[in-house]
Amino acid sequence: MVTSYPDENARLRAQLLEQQNTLRQMAEYNRLLSQRVAAYASEINRLKALVAKLQRMQFGKSSEKLREKTQRQVREAEERINALQEELAETLGEQHDPALPQPLRQSSARKPLPASIPRETRVLPPQESACPVCGGGLSPHGCDISEQLELISSAFKVIETQRPKLSCCRCDTIVQSTMPSKPIERSYAGPGLLARIVTAKNALRGVALGRKNWLFAGSDAGGERSAILYSLIGTCKLNGVEPERWLRYVLSHIQDWPANRVRDLLPWKTDLTSA
Repeated sequence: MVTSYPDENARLRAQLLEQQNTLRQMAEYNRLLSQRVAAYASEINRLKALVAKLQRMQFGKSSEKLREKTQRQVREAEERINALQEELAETLGEQHDPALPQPLRQSSARKPLPASIPRETRVLPPQESACPVCGGGLSPHGCDISEQLELISSAFKVIETQRPKLSCCRCDTIVQSTMPSKPIERSYAGPGLLARIVTAKNALRGVALGRKNWLFAGSDAGGERSAILYSLIGTCKLNGVEPERWLRYVLSHIQDWPANRVRDLLPWKTDLTSA
């Protein structure tokens, strides 16, 4: 005997139409987001070209007044570039549109942190031992996982927080522990890592190759600048040049040094006899 389910079919059709409408909204949102990203990238490239042009003008023949104006324009352009890069990062990090339903907002999570980083797993089970609605027994119902990047003893590790879900066998009520608060919402950085970043950003250092990169010198991305510094110091030693004296000389002259003669500051070309 074949039984029809008109109500169920109507519900499924309505659900399908709703999902199709949501997907269209997501496609339109992604299109607008791509346009914003392209606009940011175009403006950043334009400003970088402007900075390069102004820096070339700065090292040419010019009056002191024009030189000060050029330096001010360079600073303003660099500040605008930094602001645009931050806005671009925020745009790329957006994970939801206020018009989209909550389940679809959560589906566009960022990529997990690399598995090569050591992990510390913290499980936060629900406080309820029985269903808070009907008092029935609870059974596993999935688990929400979030990641946070932390720096412990100058080494990175990922703190993985697991929040198991339990569902009632009688009334389908779901219980779960609350999500621990973060210093910055939607950020991977933990409290210790943020403290190190703030310290590095505001601290005075002998070599300012990039204070944040110096903090992350042990990572693949930050090691590049450290490698450059180490190679220059090694080159000084191979050429009988005192590294500290050479660094002091370079740092005291680099600001006014012509851009097309930067190679003349390399250890084997620099004359420190008159320094």
